[in-house]
Amino acid sequence: MVDPQHGVPPLATYGGTITPQQHRWLQLDVPLFAEAMRACDAAIVSTSTLARRWHELQPDQPVQVLANLAPPELRATLRAPRRCGRRPRLVVASGTKAHKQVWVQELAPALALLLERNPGLQLDLLGHLQLPLVLQLHADRIRCHPFSDYPKYLQLLSEADIGLVALEPGLYTDAKSAIRWMEFSYLGLASVLSPTRTYTEVLEDGVHTRFARGIEQWVEIVEQLLADPRGTKAMAARAQQRAQELFGLHQAERFWRPLIGPDVSSSAPPNRGGKRKLLVLNVYFAPQSVGGATRIAQDQVQAICDRLGDQWEVTVLCTEAEPYLDVSDPESSASEDSEHPTTRRKVWTIERPIPVQVHQWHGARVVRVSLPPRSWSQHHDVSLEAFCRRWFPQEGFDLVHCHCIQVIGVGPLLVAQELGIPYVVTLHDGWWLSPRQFLTTASGRLIDGRDPLGHVDVLAALDEEQQQEAKDRRVALDAVLAGAAARLAVSDAFAEVHRAAGIEAVSVMENRWQPMPPASPRRQRPADQPLRCCYIGGVAIHKGMHVVQAALLQAEPVAPGLELTVVDSSLESDEEVLMRWGQTPVRVIPSVPMAAMAEFYAEQDVLLAPSIWPESYGLVSREALSAGLWVVASDIGAMADPIRHGENGHRVPAGDATALAAVLEQLAAQHPSPQPLIAFGGEQPPLHEELSQLYCGVLKG
Repeated sequence: MVDPQHGVPPLATYGGTITPQQHRWLQLDVPLFAEAMRACDAAIVSTSTLARRWHELQPDQPVQVLANLAPPELRATLRAPRRCGRRPRLVVASGTKAHKQVWVQELAPALALLLERNPGLQLDLLGHLQLPLVLQLHADRIRCHPFSDYPKYLQLLSEADIGLVALEPGLYTDAKSAIRWMEFSYLGLASVLSPTRTYTEVLEDGVHTRFARGIEQWVEIVEQLLADPRGTKAMAARAQQRAQELFGLHQAERFWRPLIGPDVSSSAPPNRGGKRKLLVLNVYFAPQSVGGATRIAQDQVQAICDRLGDQWEVTVLCTEAEPYLDVSDPESSASEDSEHPTTRRKVWTIERPIPVQVHQWHGARVVRVSLPPRSWSQHHDVSLEAFCRRWFPQEGFDLVHCHCIQVIGVGPLLVAQELGIPYVVTLHDGWWLSPRQFLTTASGRLIDGRDPLGHVDVLAALDEEQQQEAKDRRVALDAVLAGAAARLAVSDAFAEVHRAAGIEAVSVMENRWQPMPPASPRRQRPADQPLRCCYIGGVAIHKGMHVVQAALLQAEPVAPGLELTVVDSSLESDEEVLMRWGQTPVRVIPSVPMAAMAEFYAEQDVLLAPSIWPESYGLVSREALSAGLWVVASDIGAMADPIRHGENGHRVPAGDATALAAVLEQLAAQHPSPQPLIAFGGEQPPLHEELSQLYCGVLKG
């Protein structure tokens, strides 16, 4: 990657798997990577060959070696070696398109001879390996598996008895890590390897593996292993012990501890020059600004950093919206400790290492964790709780402000309770009251916030265990809420929803929002042009799309009628769907970026917001009104708070398609005149002042 002389193997070694142009692109990358590496203060490489070569190229730069260690998935699948049976299985795996010349010219012919001379022998090919002609005669004993995710790859690898790795001689392959042998050994396989320098430096031939070069040696050595199952198993056991010595977690501690310094977990947090430390929790955060609550959290963080940066040091804990690092599926992990090994455990109940990214945003430090996907109703992740239990004492946080913690769960707040760190909770949705955070059942029925089982339409659909889990969830979340120094609803209406559900001492801190004034004064839509309506809630039932559809199917607007644009976040960026509901043409488009919403609103006349759940705050209605749109919203929750019926919009009963149809017919007959936003309530103090008053009050109290 960084050595022009040895960085990319010759094109011929790829065996036709890449084009000359692709090969050239790889070569052009090398000097770019090298320049980036030269800009570093020091380098960490995975093999001694890499260290020696980089020292030759850059003698003044410190270089240290840290081998590629066994990942959590591999450590979890550690398996004792077993004796080869009557039908032994070989495996060859390749995660790249390189090293195909040695495969075609050396290993594949050797395997053909082995299959011919050993009728019971089986072969697995994993990843980027094509079946050459020389092996076609034995295709009935060969299984070919395409490139897969890592857990599936390990499962396939573990089905074999002997693993094979063939590499061309040269500095490029000498520099490669011993990853494949490590995987073989952790899974209990014996191995035969090409004698590259990394392998020969750490492994002993006949003790931890066997080395082979050339067709005859491959055939001879594999047959020796097949003929001596007892000796092959013993070698695999020695290899497994050696792999754990070389690539276990203790090697990471040995490497990093001298660089990091003394253990800080038991020491007091460093002096911060009088600043207090604030931790903000939200499921997402910039640049992944998904959802209204995320925008609110970002605005608050920026206000603190911009105006009170001399008083507060802000850290944000959030999750990765689209994890690029491998995380297991929610129910893919088996319990090895269970009396019944086939019992599946949900991944959020299993403690495991968490991938972490750290970056800066407007002066705040953002700590972004990658967690396995799961239903947003899940309220506790033991891995994140364990992470916070190690992390919080090192940081010495003074206060935690919790926004939406779907995926994150209550683990950070439980740790805060244990350490005596006060926390405040902003209630953006109904997650604390119900597994269905928008407080509507799958059929659209409004949920009773007092009933922990109110989220199901038919109680019999839940077995006793599921019913108990739902009850336990509510008890656990009520306890965490009760421990908060403050419970903040974002509107009076939403505070009342929580009070009605039995949550005590709920106060109100109304959301702030940014107006979207049009670039030029809006004019009434001409009577000879269709009235342009928009609905931006997607297909979710709680947002009321079915109400819009039913209303348009029965409405009879006068000519020239209506047009509707539906924003659906499930569409890809280049998708668009055209349809007709009754007399109204409908265009469905993908999500509109926040930066483009003012431009989008400039092409619309009316916003439809017929939610059937008690919206926590009318952010969308306020933004649309500020852009000069007429707003038609349900009279449930806070969505219609800024609407004065007949002056800047219409209030309609929630879920009443007939009432909405009547309003649409009225608007089609008499196009509304754009009106300025009518402010409700008194003047609010600047956001940073309101937050400072809140935080200081909590800490003094």
